Amino acid sequence: RTMVLAMRCARVWGSSLRALSSAASSDLVRQLRQKTGAPIIKCKQALEAEGGDLTAAAVWLRKSGVATAQKKSGRGAHEGVVGVLQDSPTRASIIELNSETDFVARNSVFQELADAVARTVAASSDGDGVVRNVDVAALGSATLAGGCKSVTDGIVDAVATLGENVKLRRAALVSAPGGVVAHYVHNAYTPRLGRTACVVALAAGDGAALGAEQRHKLQETAQRLAMHVVAANPKYISREDIPQAVIDQETAVQKAQLAGSNKPPEVVEKIVAGKLTKYAQEVSLLNQEFVLDSVGSVKKLLDKVGKEVGSPVKVSAFVKYHLGEGQDDGEGDAPKE
Repeated sequence: RTMVLAMRCARVWGSSLRALSSAASSDLVRQLRQKTGAPIIKCKQALEAEGGDLTAAAVWLRKSGVATAQKKSGRGAHEGVVGVLQDSPTRASIIELNSETDFVARNSVFQELADAVARTVAASSDGDGVVRNVDVAALGSATLAGGCKSVTDGIVDAVATLGENVKLRRAALVSAPGGVVAHYVHNAYTPRLGRTACVVALAAGDGAALGAEQRHKLQETAQRLAMHVVAANPKYISREDIPQAVIDQETAVQKAQLAGSNKPPEVVEKIVAGKLTKYAQEVSLLNQEFVLDSVGSVKKLLDKVGKEVGSPVKVSAFVKYHLGEGQDDGEGDAPKE
């Protein structure tokens, strides 16, 4: 009887120990997941590999994440988000962060990373000019906003957590000292993240003499112009900004289309000139018809606003990103609307 009782006690004690061990493991998994954001199964693997050492397990996950990122780096990433962060009335950043699927693009981990990258760009120095295109390779070594890791390490951690390739494709900082900056995000997942976004910079006179009401009017106009740019897709601010090489190419295309028409050369020249005028109107912002109301061209809108604020208004710059535009890495098609 004594032996039977001892065996029963041993079984009960063993079960209690296993339950206690299981509870401790679950608590460690929870702590590691909170610390790293890694999936539960990865946290369990890391803790098992490091004998329950939380710090060592976190290092194991980092090493695993680097390896995972390297394996996935060659995979196409055409989905994701375009993000904007405006931290003042005169400055805003715009970025494109790519993922492999729309599912991951909607994930909070991915979106938090995109927002942090946009904040990192916005916090960088203005540099020269109204628009500064950011070197994304150099940006990788910058400290990610809101943390102590680098942008590259943040992306590596996201790859390990999400199981997809993640790429920072491009970024820019738009600043307008003495003017205003405004933005618009289209097909938005959050107020600052979507599939298309535009930042517009406006200037009026010297900017310093503008009162609060006039500056508010400029800000409102810049935002409406950002919405117009997303809808009308201009390539340049004015006709004068169209490169001569682009005009020459378009001229050659129009002449080739009329090559078999048997029209006299002087007629062909007039037709080509008319088509070039139409092309310039389509691709230059100032010559486009403003899409939000019937004021006429964008130039007429700016003239109207200039009279209201008491100073000539001009577009200093605009930057529009559409998710996946121009991507062609042989890994599949760019995303469709």
